[in-house]
Amino acid sequence: MDTKNAEDAIVDIKALKLLDYQLKLLAKLQPPSILEQDNEIMSSVTQILDKVMTNIQMVADYVCEITTKLDDVRDIIKEYDIEIAENLQEIIKEHMLTESDCLKRDSSTVEDNARITIAKKKLKQFRNKQLLGRQDHELKELIAKTEEILLRSETEVDYCKEDIANLEEHLVSWTNTLEQIEVKKLRLMDNEKSNNNNDTNTSNGTENGIVEHVNGSHDTEGFDRQHPNWQTWPLFVYDIKGTSRFNQRICCVILATPGSLNRSDISCEAADSYHLLDNCLEFIDEQAISGLVTIKAYEEKSIKFEVPILVYIPVVSHNSSLIPTIKYYKGDCWAEGLAAPPIKIPDVANVSFIGASIPVRDLVCLQCIAVARYRRHEVDVDEKGLTYELHDDRNIKISIPPMTFPNTSKVLSKVVSWNKVGVEIDSQLNSNLKYIKAIGSYLEVASETVTKSDIEVILYNIGWFLEKEGATILTTNQETLHRCSRWIINNMKPIMADNIQTTCEDAPKDHQVLRTREDKNRMVLYNLINCNDTDFDSFIQQLEKTNQQHIIEVLNRVKTDIVLAQSQTSAKEIDFSQDHQFYNGKLYIIMKSDDKEWKPVLHEQKPMNPKSRVITLEKGHCVYKIISFTSSEELTSRELENAANVLDELTYFTKVKIICRQNEEDLHDVIIHCTKSCEAEQRLSELDNRGYTQGPPASEEFGLIDGEEIEIRFEHNIQMTKYKLFPLKIKYFANIEPMKFSGRIDIVDINDQRGDATHHGQLVYKVTTGRFDKERKGTMRIHFPKELEENIEDFVHTSVDPVRLLAKHIAWKQTSDNSYSTRWVTYAGNLVQQEMPTYRQIIRDIDEYESSDSERDRCEAFILRWSSHYSDPNTNKIEKMLEAQSEEDTRKKANQFIMSYLLPFGYFTNEKIEKMAYIIARDWKIIAEKLNISNYDISRIISSEDGLVRQAIRMLEMWRILDSVVMTSESPLLKLCDISESLRCHNTLVEWSKAYENNSNEFILTG
Repeated sequence: MDTKNAEDAIVDIKALKLLDYQLKLLAKLQPPSILEQDNEIMSSVTQILDKVMTNIQMVADYVCEITTKLDDVRDIIKEYDIEIAENLQEIIKEHMLTESDCLKRDSSTVEDNARITIAKKKLKQFRNKQLLGRQDHELKELIAKTEEILLRSETEVDYCKEDIANLEEHLVSWTNTLEQIEVKKLRLMDNEKSNNNNDTNTSNGTENGIVEHVNGSHDTEGFDRQHPNWQTWPLFVYDIKGTSRFNQRICCVILATPGSLNRSDISCEAADSYHLLDNCLEFIDEQAISGLVTIKAYEEKSIKFEVPILVYIPVVSHNSSLIPTIKYYKGDCWAEGLAAPPIKIPDVANVSFIGASIPVRDLVCLQCIAVARYRRHEVDVDEKGLTYELHDDRNIKISIPPMTFPNTSKVLSKVVSWNKVGVEIDSQLNSNLKYIKAIGSYLEVASETVTKSDIEVILYNIGWFLEKEGATILTTNQETLHRCSRWIINNMKPIMADNIQTTCEDAPKDHQVLRTREDKNRMVLYNLINCNDTDFDSFIQQLEKTNQQHIIEVLNRVKTDIVLAQSQTSAKEIDFSQDHQFYNGKLYIIMKSDDKEWKPVLHEQKPMNPKSRVITLEKGHCVYKIISFTSSEELTSRELENAANVLDELTYFTKVKIICRQNEEDLHDVIIHCTKSCEAEQRLSELDNRGYTQGPPASEEFGLIDGEEIEIRFEHNIQMTKYKLFPLKIKYFANIEPMKFSGRIDIVDINDQRGDATHHGQLVYKVTTGRFDKERKGTMRIHFPKELEENIEDFVHTSVDPVRLLAKHIAWKQTSDNSYSTRWVTYAGNLVQQEMPTYRQIIRDIDEYESSDSERDRCEAFILRWSSHYSDPNTNKIEKMLEAQSEEDTRKKANQFIMSYLLPFGYFTNEKIEKMAYIIARDWKIIAEKLNISNYDISRIISSEDGLVRQAIRMLEMWRILDSVVMTSESPLLKLCDISESLRCHNTLVEWSKAYENNSNEFILTG
């Protein structure tokens, strides 16, 4: 082994001791909790990290050199080993005698001196062999030791590489920690600034009170401090290449400090494939409102930034109860960017942007996306515990006792106000919410680790509810405060507690400690609950002094509504907003821990606040969900669980329906849509305008979350031939137009279903389980008409009584100019052949059993009474009724009228109606409207009959007995042809009418 190489390797290996030194430096660093409070330590940490990074680079270089030199040594040893072996073989071959030669010489007869010479040579060869053996053994030992040294050195190098990787990971973690501390400090300053603004600034005068910005209100001073003169930073707008599912033209807008970035330094792309968007979603209530934006440095060169960059992303409109935010991929997880103030982007109109400050020091590749979700209240809880109230609903207080978490744990709380998720609307559609009124807020508490102690949750002002028993009568002012108490806690400034007495003599001692501004506000309301009108007026005056006019306006409006509702003269029902509703019923509070079932929980009442409840979250879980509501009826445990599941789903589900529509010209041409329930009617109207008017009703409503997939299959004798891959799959995102499928559905076996009126099958849809594990599925029945002969072979016709129709027609004809004319008496006498006893008896029967004063109705009743009781059963009643008319012209018209209902040529017979229905089938609804058939009757026909021909038959049967057809002298067939003039069936209908007239001219019922 080369001596110089060995010495260099030893020197380089000693340099690896730098790692121990660096690890000792890192061990001296303070934990992040201390860094948050000491800027000097933070500065020291930064200096140490810079030094460590430099030394790590040196160590890495040493390791590379050592590895290379060790490989060279191994190659040299292998070469020496091979060369020595070859030399030994040659020496043995040249200088050593073989055994055969020795035996040969021994066996020969030689002289003594020759024998002596041979013996000496043997001795010399033996000694040479021993010497070579020792040298070979020593060389092999040297090679083995060298191999051992090499293996040990390689192992140490591997350890060094692993240490370097761990050290780099440690450094990255510390760098991320420092950035998180910086972002967290800014957020804390934001929250403090927001609270100060709520306390000192004038409200905007709306009932909601607090205007929510993205991720909270901005601390302008703090933001300017982190981004000096950011208004003057250069602005770079990057367009989207190609199309976007979000219908956006702009990819993103980036602002950076002057001189740190040029437009050509980076490329920006927006990807919106379903797979990518699904991978970007973390929470079940999260919705994508933009594509995934990827910002890359050209040639993968790192771009360094001293100050965080500002990224603005265009977003689509979304659910107003969700808060938009930008998050970016950092390391192996998503991090939330600090909200940036709005900016004006030149040459861009009617586009909504949200911005975020993203701390990136070395930009190689940055991915970010805009999402909308419910805001989380995030706190870090150590072994000391914590008591806090939620920003979005200050009527909720969470108390975490000491040692609930042995180490610091992050706790996320989500609050959803019920008036933001449409509970009132849903209760009209879902039977599980029939007797239920949701009150308070939906609460979800989640921790990183399992709780070791019970957590106490206090729900103040849970809702203006009243138990059925023990209801008390309140004054107008007291009811006003009761109705508004929940809203006041969230909107009244704490300065009120300093101007009004905030202690009560009979209050428990533990409640006399007012820790938060909401405690003070609750004490104010507690003192006012039993106040007189003078105290209430004083309260209003204090509101005026503290510039809280919006509170006064809400109180006055609610008070006016209460007075109006109590007024006996007011018949108008007052509709209070959900914040001020009156809920009369039994209070239920139910809870769910982790993935267990919902169950009711015990809740005790706080003495200081009759409308508050204290509940206990049992230890041993990570996620808790709490729902409160009142019910006008007693509910079973099963009903409670069903109601809780529906209310829980309302907080994150998007309600959708499946629509399947068939083209009226070709029922096999089908379009399948997945659409939001609120947009279903609009979607159906659009499809109707395109000619897709047929098909099954929309599916039942079901819920989806972003990223879930709907599978669609066809069963029972139908199949869609356009698509090769089945089942069809619809990936759903609430803010992207869902996929739709259009194509032709064919019948698998036309000989199947022979006994049925139509060919038919099922569209089966199912939501595949993903981030939400609940099965949702359903079926839709699709019909396709058979040929006419098949279609109507089992059709059940509506029977027609020609005698009754002719009686109505003759009665109308006898009194056509005056419904009270008595000319019909002459016709009645002819009908009974002037038999006066019969005539008088029928008149007496009419007077006894008929209550109508109209002579037209009396005439019709006379004819029907004669037909059913006094006519000869063997006599042709229709012929007698026609012969009783004295005028020949009148008799011929009546004959022509009734002929249309009689076989064999009547066009209102069942056979002819079937023929007409086949002609007008595609236009029957338009014809029905022109014939003044009501929309209600049209809807009944559509729901009761499958197929256009059957529906047309049922419409014609309904039309042929209407008064507008019976009581007229016009030809109904001619009228039908006239109203179809602009329709596709007109020519065919006219030709059929002419053929009918030619055949019916020979048919004369009477002479």
